[in-house]
Amino acid sequence: MADQQGLQAIQSAVLLQRYGVPFHGSVVALPHLVGWKDLAETVKYLSACGAETVRVFLPGFSSLAAPGLKFKPSLWKEIKMFIKSLRGEVRAPVTCEPPLLERLEPEVAGVIAASPAELAGVRTGDIIETVNGSRVHTRVQAFRQITRNGSPLLELRREGQPLTVQVQKEPGQRSGMVLDYDLDPALIDDLGRALRRHRVEGALVLTSELAGPLLDLALRQFWKEGRLLELVVVKNLFFAGNICVAGLLTVSDFEAAVAAFLERKSRQKPPLVLLPGVAFDSRGMDITGRSYLELEERFGLPCEVL
Repeated sequence: MADQQGLQAIQSAVLLQRYGVPFHGSVVALPHLVGWKDLAETVKYLSACGAETVRVFLPGFSSLAAPGLKFKPSLWKEIKMFIKSLRGEVRAPVTCEPPLLERLEPEVAGVIAASPAELAGVRTGDIIETVNGSRVHTRVQAFRQITRNGSPLLELRREGQPLTVQVQKEPGQRSGMVLDYDLDPALIDDLGRALRRHRVEGALVLTSELAGPLLDLALRQFWKEGRLLELVVVKNLFFAGNICVAGLLTVSDFEAAVAAFLERKSRQKPPLVLLPGVAFDSRGMDITGRSYLELEERFGLPCEVL
């Protein structure tokens, strides 16, 4: 990456440990360039230096990347499996970003050392079923309820067996549980409110390739309104390569997706188009400076950013 002072970044972890400064480690996984051993040693080094957690970012490339920087699609899953096997060798919780989740259940990805959660006996792999008696359905929902409450009582499932623990902490204090980010069920409520605001019986919901499978699961599980939602996964044509997150989608990507949808539907227009908020700033502009309102102008469809 042409960093002329890379050694300082490496040595900073030792200094943070020496002076007792809490920190979290992050590393971009590039095993196809530097090897798997280098990735393992980097994670182990950060953990040995006292990192509370270590995030391993999955690599990405655009269509403009040099051939030597590109890699096969299976590399992401290979990295995820490698990190999973590495967790037993380090003290710090190690997670992948993005996490490549396939289920919504609130599974604990790791527990920070000496945290309230570790002292309560919570372990990596535990499934959180209820918080203070209220059932939780996703990781985001569980994490927020646990953080919000003081000394929450948790019903867990560990290797198929029920278990109850109480995490002794103050309201708002972190528990020390590490959970991957999946989906907030409140998003489903937001979808319903949008339909009611526009007084329509259905909508076209645009999402990213990465979020699509989880949002589809959530709609199947939580959508109870009886109104028709059509989910369309939007490919990132602007950056291309293996870029597939919603935050890097552009208005041109959404234009292509809506045009293809209308072509498939013989020009039957949906009454409303819902767009992922992470793709736009507070003014409704994407990363190229285009407004989502251009979609309304081109297709004659009401659009809303959630």
